[in-house]
Amino acid sequence: MQLYNYQKADLAFLKAAGSALLANEQGTGKTPTTLRFIEQVHGLPAVVVCPNSMKGTWAREAKVWFPDASPYVVAGSAVQRRKILASAAADASALVIINFEGVRGHSRVQGFGSIKLTNKEKAPKELNEIPFRTVVVDEAHRLKDPKAQQTRAVWAVGQGEKVTRRLALTGTPVANHPGDLWSILHFVAPDEFPRKSAFVDRYCLVAFNGWGGLDIQGMRPDTKTEFYAVLDPRFRRMPKALVLPQLPAKVPVKRFVQMSTKQEKAYKDIEKGLGTRLADGTLMI
Repeated sequence: MQLYNYQKADLAFLKAAGSALLANEQGTGKTPTTLRFIEQVHGLPAVVVCPNSMKGTWAREAKVWFPDASPYVVAGSAVQRRKILASAAADASALVIINFEGVRGHSRVQGFGSIKLTNKEKAPKELNEIPFRTVVVDEAHRLKDPKAQQTRAVWAVGQGEKVTRRLALTGTPVANHPGDLWSILHFVAPDEFPRKSAFVDRYCLVAFNGWGGLDIQGMRPDTKTEFYAVLDPRFRRMPKALVLPQLPAKVPVKRFVQMSTKQEKAYKDIEKGLGTRLADGTLMI
């Protein structure tokens, strides 16, 4: 399997940056590029944090683009998840694939601002014991709230002692205002973006709202050039309008989705009551 030309350019950028925010629009193939990056920089063991619906996709794509990796999809009960993580901890070629909610349950939480941590939140958990070299966050815009425990759990995984590369992937890096970027960039390069207050003061326009608080209105025009100079070494975005000419007209892809228990029962009831099978075994409903 070969990457398209723009994906090769993405890969070259990621290898030069080491840690970065790849913000290509949705559907442009950030997953294959990321897997090739991990392969070529010898970034295993690695962990991919993604929405629950994307875990199967990452595992399937890993078999195509990085067959030497050993995917561990973290799912099931708490006991089952711990067993999977224990197995991954003993495998130097492990590619752990876990959803955001799973990270919150299997990682310590990092502090933020004046938020006080309990002893339980400070204590290392299963993900903190695995010597990950690469941490990837898919749909990284979900990290925009630095106060959220889920965000701070992902930060903690990204700041493991052995971690040398952090990749954030999202087609929508800014949901409301430039301040949304800070939490993602803090994950990517915590030493370069250590404090949100300093980031907002330097690069964001703020105004008082009706309750006396400050709202971010946009970017400061007087520091805009400086902002891009700081951001560009860690940020790359390719719009679909630029990459579509490099793609074939259609790329047929089969997607398999695992049904929930209720969905499977409903399907079997429909199959039993309304379906019939042809001589060749094909089910007709």
